[in-house]
Amino acid sequence: MKVPHLVADGILEIMLKDSSVWTEGLVRTLVRGKLMLMARCHENGSISAKYMISSRGRSIVYGKEMAPGTSEYEAVQAVLGPMRPCQLITFDLPDVKELVEYSPEDVRVSILRGYFKKAELLNDGDVRLYHWNDFLDDWSHQLFPSNSKQAQAILEITGPIKVGEVHEFKPSSD
Repeated sequence: MKVPHLVADGILEIMLKDSSVWTEGLVRTLVRGKLMLMARCHENGSISAKYMISSRGRSIVYGKEMAPGTSEYEAVQAVLGPMRPCQLITFDLPDVKELVEYSPEDVRVSILRGYFKKAELLNDGDVRLYHWNDFLDDWSHQLFPSNSKQAQAILEITGPIKVGEVHEFKPSSD
């Protein structure tokens, strides 16, 4: 399903600004049009969603809060499926075709500058680096295969770590 004509005409933007129109059809349009960015179910059961509107070459991110028992809440649950408290669903961003490739030096510098906050050694020897994602307000990670030069660079910084252990990097003093 293509959405750009709705976005360009501003119809979708008007619909989204009116808090009473979140229907299953609208939520489906957001997901299929790659405009829905994430949905999080909070401990109290409420759902917050972040979505984007693109118009005239600009993209603006909006947020929507939905309380249990409302029609918008039911519409989101109908499209995304029942969400459990503390569950986070993220969606692919439009036009993102490749992940960022890190060289071993990029990994070292990113750790030393504090971008990556912690590392975890997985059962298969792969290494997962974590960074705080302000947009999601949650941890995101980058995975490096066990035989990669990036994983070797990480383990040179962490020193030996046990499988399942999470190593937290100390902030640099400069």
